[in-house]
Amino acid sequence: MEDILTSNVFGALKYFSPESALVPFLSKASFAQGEKPFEDLSANVKVEYKFWPWVQESDCDGCEPDVLLRITCPNDRKFLVVVEAKYRPGKSSKEEAGEHPNDQLAREWENLKRLAEKELCEPLLIYLTADVSYPAQDIEASQRELANKNRGKARISWLSWRHLPALITDDSPEMLRDLAEVLRRLNLTFFQGFSTVEEHPSIQWTFSGPPVYFEWIYVSPEEPLRWRFQ
Repeated sequence: MEDILTSNVFGALKYFSPESALVPFLSKASFAQGEKPFEDLSANVKVEYKFWPWVQESDCDGCEPDVLLRITCPNDRKFLVVVEAKYRPGKSSKEEAGEHPNDQLAREWENLKRLAEKELCEPLLIYLTADVSYPAQDIEASQRELANKNRGKARISWLSWRHLPALITDDSPEMLRDLAEVLRRLNLTFFQGFSTVEEHPSIQWTFSGPPVYFEWIYVSPEEPLRWRFQ
């Protein structure tokens, strides 16, 4: 399911200018203390997408992240971004004994960091989930394995699928509006208040004298009200 979701979302975003949705979406990514690494990302960027690439750098166990983004800014600043997307299940691997990190995010960070060094880019790992708040337990576990194996600290930020629908407006291209509708059907939205209660006209009726017995026969918004009393 998460692969289908990744394909639907990033596959659609690829065909539109970055400022249409990708840049606003990435700008919502945040670290544990709330800092947003892409908050000031220029809309006028160039983006290269690679889906499910196999990456294995020296001194690392291999990994297959969901999306690899190469982002080039107008001032030639470059980012190499791995997006690890989840829907309902958590990470596919956790810390194990051994020389190299095995936790999924830790392993992806190790490969990303080395690849970014070769390409002279700034690395960033985005953990994309359906959570409504920062998944501290998952990310802290990844940081802990890196620390235990003397690999330093990773730049892992968090982003939710739920951020995207609110960024797509009625003026957005039709495909993006359809994409937002898909996410809403999957309940991948933040709480947006209660829906408006549909109002029905009040029933105007009177009778003289106290009723001995009153029975509701059938009530439906689509059909006339039928009642009787004895």
